[in-house]
Amino acid sequence: ARALLRRSKVGFVFQAFHVLPHLDVTQNVALPLLLADEPTGNLDPQTASLVMQALVAQCRNHGTTLILVTHSGTATLAADRVLRLSTQGLAPIGEPGAPGAGPAS
Repeated sequence: ARALLRRSKVGFVFQAFHVLPHLDVTQNVALPLLLADEPTGNLDPQTASLVMQALVAQCRNHGTTLILVTHSGTATLAADRVLRLSTQGLAPIGEPGAPGAGPAS
């Protein structure tokens, strides 16, 4: 049951280029919930910007949610909400783009 739910409702974008093999790239990022684990981690700044623009556009165009895990302060600028995970738990860290809103160094 979990596999069926993941296959029909959750898309993944990983730093190591893992995608659902039976879907093309557009289908992988157009699923209702998109989990992106460091999707820009191995990219130059220009390509990273293009990838972030594509992810955000896909989510906004299809009314989906993007959960982005990143160390990139630049990537957080596209977010509607930014949270930080630490040993104390999950906490909001301010408005996206505001001073101090990026991930910890």
